[in-house]
Amino acid sequence: MHNNVGCCKKRTRGERVFKFKSFGHPGHPAADFDGSFHRNVRALLEFGHPEPSLLGGGFPCWSFQLEIHGNPPVIIYLYIVEERIESSSRRHCHHCWGHHMICNERFHFVLPSHKTMPALLVKPDFDRDRRRNSKATPTGLDFLDHDGHLMHGIVHSNGFGHLLRVNGFEGGSEFVSGHRIMDLWDRLCTGLKARKVSLTDVAKKASMELRLVHGIAYGEPWFGHWGYKFGRGSYGVTLQSYQKSIEVVRDLPLSLLAHNNNLRRADLAQTPIILSKYQTITAQPMHNLAQLLRCMLELKHRLPPDLIKFMDYHAISTEPACRWSPKRVEMAARVIVESLKKARFKWVSRQEVRDAARIYIGDTGLLDFVLKSLGDHVVGNHMVRRTVNPATKVLEYCLEDVAADARAHTCSARAAAKFGFKFTRAQLAKDIAHVYNRALCERGVAAAVQAILDAKHFVKDFQREPREGHVKAVEETAEGVVVEGRAAAEEAEMVEGGDDERYVQCACGARGDDGERMIGCDVCDVWQHTRCVATSKIKVSSISK
Repeated sequence: MHNNVGCCKKRTRGERVFKFKSFGHPGHPAADFDGSFHRNVRALLEFGHPEPSLLGGGFPCWSFQLEIHGNPPVIIYLYIVEERIESSSRRHCHHCWGHHMICNERFHFVLPSHKTMPALLVKPDFDRDRRRNSKATPTGLDFLDHDGHLMHGIVHSNGFGHLLRVNGFEGGSEFVSGHRIMDLWDRLCTGLKARKVSLTDVAKKASMELRLVHGIAYGEPWFGHWGYKFGRGSYGVTLQSYQKSIEVVRDLPLSLLAHNNNLRRADLAQTPIILSKYQTITAQPMHNLAQLLRCMLELKHRLPPDLIKFMDYHAISTEPACRWSPKRVEMAARVIVESLKKARFKWVSRQEVRDAARIYIGDTGLLDFVLKSLGDHVVGNHMVRRTVNPATKVLEYCLEDVAADARAHTCSARAAAKFGFKFTRAQLAKDIAHVYNRALCERGVAAAVQAILDAKHFVKDFQREPREGHVKAVEETAEGVVVEGRAAAEEAEMVEGGDDERYVQCACGARGDDGERMIGCDVCDVWQHTRCVATSKIKVSSISK
């Protein structure tokens, strides 16, 4: 729910408006939370507004109004929902650590989107509840299970939690990015003294797996910016194999990326152009895939909407080393471009270009100067690319088409000594996708790429080491606890993972249920991954997720 904030009347304590960017910091709303998570979240709820009519009254719910700075400012709502086990139809937490004992309460932190708000406001169907004999209203579960929330996290009363989803602008958010949503979640977990939080990273950007893109560029997933580290891998991937795979893919030489006979001819021609383009942009030399992807991602963040300039060829006539008139420089540049057009956008050596241009330009000094200065400059509708072939060590030239909308943005010669055209975000995104697909197609690192993709379960430990001289209270373990009473008599499982224990022995090395699709043998009762046993067509009843 999003509202514009105009002239508001004085609010009561429960209707207080908090700043989105500071909510969760000390003093916002409380000076400090110094107890356990369970005590701290109860203290936080004192500042919230009770919502007894929401979720059909099946779950206690509180709301917080968070103001996003803007003109005009915008209000979004954070809902904290308490799910009590005795009144819920879901006893076990399927996201949880299997050895943890079941907690009496779990708290949901939800930022709903405009699409998920109706599930929050719908009244319960009491007749349906009686027919199903359900302990909790289906309305409440429908809202909590919705995958369209801007943010949904669960924290159990023991301080262990799970971030289930974050949806930024591409996921339906209108006013706040995924990065700022993660900042809010991190402040909440830190301030409330959560202990450990897990997540499953399936985030994508334009069909690209972010854990692979950021793993190559920065050596950690996108969530690593907030301290999330490798928790467990699927398909037998361990921490050591994950780290080794990251190193292998990051160190992939750009020379292998640019010259690969397994590529289509169009892709083979495009890759050197992209490498030359970004080598020109950055002041530092780039040698491997990690340096290239990092350059591209950081460039994207530095761009004011769609702006990075390359030189127009007219600029070379203003250089101090130029002793020819602008008219002669222009003629030489156009002759060079015409000779490159005959190559049909293929890479041509410097000597071949020079020999073709000498038919029309007799001044070899002028030709050498223009060839030296023309790299990554715009001439008419084309960009002249220049790079050194890593195999032959020979300087080569190629033409690249320039978009019409980019050519339309030029600076006045009086306003600047150099002309430019705009390198758009769309072009940058296209180049990133090309490099991403190239990395996936590189046979030498295929196994390492797959290992990175198979590592998608990450954990952050919020428990800080005590300060020197500070006495740390150690919580007693529950190893010797004997459970008696009705639950024991019913032989009910008291751990979050439930009683679904499988004997897993897969060819990939997995010895436990990692959440991936599996198939069980009816004879020996051994479970294996469907991907590992290459079962593509098999009865659905035999497969478990």
